[in-house]
Amino acid sequence: MQLLTNVTFKGMSFIDENKLLNINAECEAIRANYDLKLEYDGRDVFVTFPPYSRIEVSKWCQLLLGLFHQQSNFKQLLSKEYSFLRCKKKVECIFFEVHGTIICVRENSNPYELMRHHFSELGYVVFNTDTECQIKTRNENLLKLYNFIYQMYLQENTVSDSKVKKHVFFLTIEEEQAYYMKEKQINNKRFEEYLQNFELDSESSEESKGLLILLKKKLLH
Repeated sequence: MQLLTNVTFKGMSFIDENKLLNINAECEAIRANYDLKLEYDGRDVFVTFPPYSRIEVSKWCQLLLGLFHQQSNFKQLLSKEYSFLRCKKKVECIFFEVHGTIICVRENSNPYELMRHHFSELGYVVFNTDTECQIKTRNENLLKLYNFIYQMYLQENTVSDSKVKKHVFFLTIEEEQAYYMKEKQINNKRFEEYLQNFELDSESSEESKGLLILLKKKLLH
């Protein structure tokens, strides 16, 4: 599938001394259409997607990849609107930010590899052939399983901890913080041991058992 993204100029705005272009970018091949804000320095472009739009990293990467197409009018628009830049204008990389991380799209980028790398950097469990939907669904289920196990851990340990009465007095805030930091470390260690030995009942689905194996690999290795 050849990706071609064309743009429509919608105006400009300024933040401090930086000129921002407001454009509409459309890629018919993936049925994507977004109003974007962008900055350009003569080599790299930084794009901001609308805050209200659904985050689809692979589709966003595809849309931006289409801007490099020879038939796209994107580079002509940049050259015209940033004519004041005294340099040989080109576009090497188009950046955008999502979930606090920066993604760089180049002319030869693979949008799916960029998407998978992005989620991997965020700590998601990602396989080489994953789609974005598969990654999100798997990790939503891992979070549900984690919460389920942690609630069981709390229930079992609350009963035993309630029998132990602690009379701890702190003279300083630093002393109190150090104490609770140590308590947190002890609790984390106890949960890791609990998780390591935790098994689901036989009535659980094979998918759930597989998720438990992934969760242990993720948290215990």
